[in-house]
Amino acid sequence: MPFEDQVATLAEMRAQGLIRHIGLSNVSAEQFRTALSITEIAAVTAHYNVGVRLGAALFKVADEAGVVFSPWHPAAVPGGDEAARFQSVLRPIAGRSGATVQQVALAWQLYRSPRTLPIPGTTSIDHLRENLAAEHIRLTPDEVDAITGLMPEDD
Repeated sequence: MPFEDQVATLAEMRAQGLIRHIGLSNVSAEQFRTALSITEIAAVTAHYNVGVRLGAALFKVADEAGVVFSPWHPAAVPGGDEAARFQSVLRPIAGRSGATVQQVALAWQLYRSPRTLPIPGTTSIDHLRENLAAEHIRLTPDEVDAITGLMPEDD
């Protein structure tokens, strides 16, 4: 079924009162623009974090449109060959903040836009509390820029 027809069906379901809001997952920025031309979209989600910026273009368009962007795997930090480069930026910020590197990664997400709603996964109350504590980390503009600069964000 064409994407436009799928979105139109969701809009019809909302008009009928069957659903309250429409959210889209893993769409391109262009698909999101198309969806917005058909109906109101409440939120979008894509893979986006300090080391993976697959959703960068979608994040930008959603922010410009005033739509919630919910990155998934938002606290993930690269390992392997990339680990040292990322840790060299994130670890000092975490130390200054009394936080974990993953909390800094979440805080960075929150600083990117007031409409960002990260969706980190967890299986425990303690980890949930740790994730929520990222809201209280205060990053400087230079720290946000340093983290942002770790990966390109092509449109």
